[in-house]
Amino acid sequence: MVDRGIRCVLCRETASGQKLGYFYYEEESGRRSAGKLLTKDDARRVAANTAKLPELQTAPVPFDFDRIEVWGPELLSGLQDLLPSNIRERMAAGSQDIDDPCDLLFEIASRQLLGDRVSKWIEKRPVIAYHGTRITAEEENSIRQHGLNPLTPESRATRLRRSLSAHPKWTEVEPRLDETIREFCDIRYGNRIGQVHFSLSRADLTRRFSYYWTQGSEFDWHVSERLLGKEGQTFVAQDGNARLIKVRVPGPIAFNACNLNGWSRGELPHLVREIVKDWSYWLGHPDHRSENSEINGSMMFTTAVSAAWIEEITIPRYSEHF
Repeated sequence: MVDRGIRCVLCRETASGQKLGYFYYEEESGRRSAGKLLTKDDARRVAANTAKLPELQTAPVPFDFDRIEVWGPELLSGLQDLLPSNIRERMAAGSQDIDDPCDLLFEIASRQLLGDRVSKWIEKRPVIAYHGTRITAEEENSIRQHGLNPLTPESRATRLRRSLSAHPKWTEVEPRLDETIREFCDIRYGNRIGQVHFSLSRADLTRRFSYYWTQGSEFDWHVSERLLGKEGQTFVAQDGNARLIKVRVPGPIAFNACNLNGWSRGELPHLVREIVKDWSYWLGHPDHRSENSEINGSMMFTTAVSAAWIEEITIPRYSEHF
């Protein structure tokens, strides 16, 4: 529970951080009576009591891949009946002689049973994910209100006209813009048309893919280079402001967004595989931190990402640009 401004108290559920409600108050008695509002103390008291409701105390903690020190022990507790009591000792002893700790884990316990249990575990909780971008203040306000839309040729044309129009040669190349956009929609750069992507790991996103907020959209990057060379890319990189969008995706939706193409029989779903891979290493190396892992984990949506899922939109720290 925290104060939100001077006349509102924001209540969050303690374990998950989910927003539960805003409780408005007024300190001046006349305005408080006219508006039928609470006093500040009453607003804080109601918010505190709301957060303590029994049905909210069992809400699952969101899954944040970078915080294995939180979810690792919880997952171990939920899988204890499928594992030997000395699982950590066996994983530590065997990890010296094997490249993939998952292989060792599946020699000790059933791949299918573990996969099924982890799938059910992840579907019961929200999943945290991150999206890096460069946007204007107006675009940021739109995202906060309406959510994040998939990339479309029309939206990229608007963005590219805005970012490139100040270039001295813009009037020469502008007639080729729509044709160039269509061209890139037909080759490998167009595989993101109609999609919006998120990373499961903030640390991995900032370590390997920070160009999304330092340089702009990959699609825009290639189109601008075709039209105006490196100078065009510089103009795209200067357009908008670097932003990191954090979302809280409902478990079943996150599970499917990580597995849009399904998975082969006998294989683990993509999200489950990434979780088990890092977790199995952590079993044998308790000091391991998942934020140091290189993860092949992303979510892909083909429809707008709901504004209700947006947890925060922040400015990436300077150190995260490199």
